[in-house]
This record gives sequence, structure tokens and C-alpha cells, in this order.
Amino acid sequence: MEEIPKTHPRYLSLIIRQKISQAMKDGLVHETGLIAHGRGEAFDYLLEEKTNDFALEAEKIASAALILAENPIISINGNVAALVAEDCINLSESIPANLEVNLFHRSKKRVDKIINLLKNNGAKKVYGQKADAKIVYPPYTKYNLASLSHSFAISSAISLPSSAVIFGNSVELFMLYLRASESKQP
Repeated sequence: MEEIPKTHPRYLSLIIRQKISQAMKDGLVHETGLIAHGRGEAFDYLLEEKTNDFALEAEKIASAALILAENPIISINGNVAALVAEDCINLSESIPANLEVNLFHRSKKRVDKIINLLKNNGAKKVYGQKADAKIVYPPYTKYNLASLSHSFAISSAISLPSSAVIFGNSVELFMLYLRASESKQP
């Protein structure tokens, strides 16, 4: 890989791009993960590359939800594994929370690679290899969301479907959080 000078104004962004690109070559990240990352970078540019107050507030709310949850889950996809595997492991140990690999473009090979990466970085237990359950929304949810019908709905029975709070990096996971937070209602 080409050496990026630390003096480059986009140094960190370029390093992250290199990591994601390499992770795709290694089979951790699906090719659409590169697009998703680029979309995130575009928003970062639009927000003038600074953390806004609403993001700091959302961070506090997510932290509180994870700490207060009965069965919190940190959902890991290829991009997350490639960029912040150790951070997710540390977070899961400090809460404590389960880790689960949950992929939109799911393959056994990718799931196994991501689980191995997490375990090689110190994770003791990672769910997601045994795909024996499907995430469904309760019928009374006010968001009127259909159950997920894609491979993103596949999970371990012991993990995501029983979770009170699911922490991840996508709109779908936020919707799952809404589903899970309402699942305790009669």
C-alpha cells in the first residue's frame, strides 16, 4: 500500500479508506461496504468534519441505553470489524454486552472471518455463526415495520431476537432498537 504522509490534510480519512479497502480484499468487507463508507464520508464533509451537538447527544443516549439494558448487543458488520474491532470488544466488556456478527450480505465465510478477527483481538464469545433465529417485529409496534426478510434478519437465537438494546451502525439497526425497546410492552 502507498505510504500516506501524516502531513496530508485528509490523512486519517485516507488511512481509514486503506483499511476498508484491504479488509474487502481479505474478505471481511463486502464491496457495498465501500459505498456505505463513502456515503458516510460525504455526510462528514457536509457537516464540515466536526461532531455536532445532536451527535454528542445521541452518543449519550445510546450509551445510557446500552448500560441500562438487560441484554445489550453490539452488532458487528465487516466495516465495523475492519475499523474498530478492539473498541467494540472493549465496549462489550465494560458494559457488559454480547457481540454478534450480523451482515446484510451474509456468507458463512465472511461471518467466520469476522468472528476470527474479533477472537484474535481478544473477544471471548461472538454470536452469529449459528444462524438459528430470525428477527421479527412485534405486531403492536407503532412504526408498522415489516419483519426483515433479507439475510440481515438471520441471527443467533440466544442473541439479537432476545435483546433489549441493539447497538450498531445503520438505520436498520436503529429500527431494530425501536423494535426491541417496544417488545417489553404488552
